[in-house]
Order: sequence, then structure tokens, then C-alpha cells
Amino acid sequence: MHHHDNHHHHSSSAHTSYYVTFEFESGDRSEFHVAGKEYGLLSEDDNGVLSFQGTRYLGFERNKVSISGGEEYQGDYK
Repeated sequence: MHHHDNHHHHSSSAHTSYYVTFEFESGDRSEFHVAGKEYGLLSEDDNGVLSFQGTRYLGFERNKVSISGGEEYQGDYK
């Protein structure tokens, strides 16, 4: 996954648009507009299941990663 953002300046206010690019196992890539909160939770090299409808991003569920002691870690930061 790759992050990038676009900064748009309108009069006295600023607006930032966030986009992420997901790469599928086939090597194909798709770019989606995401909310800033979601953008902050995603990290390059995350692996998991992407949910989308057409060009609309619906969500991303990170694969669980095993850590020492056989525990599972979901990777969700709150």
C-alpha cells in the first residue's frame, strides 16, 4: 500500500484529501480516496483484506500477525 495526500487551499481554509494505493496478489493496483482518520491507521506493507465497491473504499482488515508466545496481534491502534 502507498500513501499520498493532496493539499487544496481555498480562500482562508485548507483541505487535505487522502489517497491510498492497494496492490493485489495479481500485481494489479487500485487507488482509493479515504478519510484522514482511516489514512492514519494504514501503513505501507500492511497485508489484509480490502473491502470496496467500484471505486469506493469501504474498509481494510489487517491480517493477524503472530508474535512470540503464540499470541495473535490484530494491529489496531486506539
